Amino acid sequence: CTMFTGLYPRTHGVDTNTKALGPDFATLAEVVRAEGYATAAFTAATVLSGAYGTARGFDYYSEPSEPWWYLRSDFALRQLYVSLTSWGDWWIEIRGREVTRRATTWLRRNGDRPFLAFVHYFDAHAPYAPLREHDRALRERPVTIPVPYDDEQIRFSPGFDMPADFLRQEWLRYRGEIAHVDESVGELLDFLDRAGLSEKTVVALVSDHGESFEHAAYFSHGTRLYDPQVHVAFMIRDPSLPRAARMRGQVRLVDLFPTLLSLLDLSPPVPVQGVDLAPRIRGTARDTDLPAFCQTDLDDRRPLSSRASHALRLPPWKYIESPEAGPVELYDLRTDSGETSNVASRFADVRAELAEALREWQASTERLELEPVEMTPEGLEALRALGYVQ
Repeated sequence: CTMFTGLYPRTHGVDTNTKALGPDFATLAEVVRAEGYATAAFTAATVLSGAYGTARGFDYYSEPSEPWWYLRSDFALRQLYVSLTSWGDWWIEIRGREVTRRATTWLRRNGDRPFLAFVHYFDAHAPYAPLREHDRALRERPVTIPVPYDDEQIRFSPGFDMPADFLRQEWLRYRGEIAHVDESVGELLDFLDRAGLSEKTVVALVSDHGESFEHAAYFSHGTRLYDPQVHVAFMIRDPSLPRAARMRGQVRLVDLFPTLLSLLDLSPPVPVQGVDLAPRIRGTARDTDLPAFCQTDLDDRRPLSSRASHALRLPPWKYIESPEAGPVELYDLRTDSGETSNVASRFADVRAELAEALREWQASTERLELEPVEMTPEGLEALRALGYVQ
């Protein structure tokens, strides 16, 4: 929702997976559709069900469990194929190659007019189950250590020691899922080349979060704000640019919405909290670090998410306030990129300065209280299967 609106979760109110984006916030799809663009989304997991408001502005919104009558015949045949193979719970999650297949089918029929396509890949996500050809864990001796994904209390209980063999196994499986996503994205880009669309299509590749393996005390994602989870991919390919370049300054996901609109010579219809990065991309503006404010989700259905944690990342410093972790954390990313040495007591002045900046941000982004969507038993089971609900 932040990528679609250019607003922080505190402002648009969707601070957990069971809440829906309200109609008062203009989305990227709504803005470009009003300009005559064809719009379509291809989602890979029910966590992005249209019931959560993310379908607004899209002419076509593909979901794993979409009704049969909503599918075109070729989609229906593929869904049947998926359900009869070992692809798992196809009604809540589908593989990246199927997402690409759906997207390219739509693009063949709609690529002759301006379009926005949101292509969502979910493979690189716990619990990890890569395709056999990508499962790097199979090259080593498989281990089956029962560390449940869905019981956060066990994983964070005092004295619990995450088995190193289990972490190694899951890291290899995670890399296998990334390989499949990489393959699927490559197929999508190859299609744009073959269809003659690459030279007139802006492509953005971003991620909502990463996964944690570096911190032995924390595995997966969701209730901590260390860099393995919040430092994510952010790549933009604009065919009008003369050369490739890397922005050295820190940017945020909240900047994606105004940046994409600017690259299309459009403007947000209302003020946003993100920054237009187009001048930096084109080399006409100074590349500086933007303060990145982070928060965990807030969900009374998850034991460790009843109170949100917040962080401010402003290189070279990273400041974290976590109700469950206890003392505030301060890391010097120049010498401690792994965030293993808390220097909050040594640099009290820096800690106070960043704490005040975090307070000011919270005051300027008054939290919008939203009630969770009324979930059906099937919907709750789908979120539970994806690891979002206890």
